[in-house]
Amino acid sequence: MSSSIVIIVLLLGYSLYRRVSRTVRFIPLQSRRLLTRTVIWLLLLVLIPVLQASVVPTAVFLWYAVGLVLGVVLGGIAMRTVRYEERGGVMHYRMNLWIGAIVTLLFLARLLTDFSTDGSLLQSGAQSPTAPAPSLLSDGSSLGLFALVFAYYAFTGIMLYLRARSFAQSAPK
Repeated sequence: MSSSIVIIVLLLGYSLYRRVSRTVRFIPLQSRRLLTRTVIWLLLLVLIPVLQASVVPTAVFLWYAVGLVLGVVLGGIAMRTVRYEERGGVMHYRMNLWIGAIVTLLFLARLLTDFSTDGSLLQSGAQSPTAPAPSLLSDGSSLGLFALVFAYYAFTGIMLYLRARSFAQSAPK
């Protein structure tokens, strides 16, 4: 196994650990942190179709649109079930465990499927010198799933940011 694959697996493992711990425990509602994360998710939502437009057929972007809609719908359901709690004068929140688990498992299942089907994504070179390198986003289902995940986190980030601002404005001074 090459060192780059080990690094990718370690990064995915660490991000999975952070995602699970963020879903299970209460997290301080911090406006700046939420805004930063949300901007990153929104940039990913915009950059993926722009960077993939020349490589991927236009019909594949239908999956991207479906993923966006499903991500916002799941985010809306998740926001209805968020629990807020005040601890030591600071507002905390906890997302719905089941919805967070579904989004995370969908993402991991798709990644594992892409890596295990024929192993082409793990190979360092393409099959022929003129063939483009394989991409996780070269088929519609992967592109749609990435859009679902990014839209879910962008939507919940926007809603949590707005909630944090409303808590800050209504707090006694």
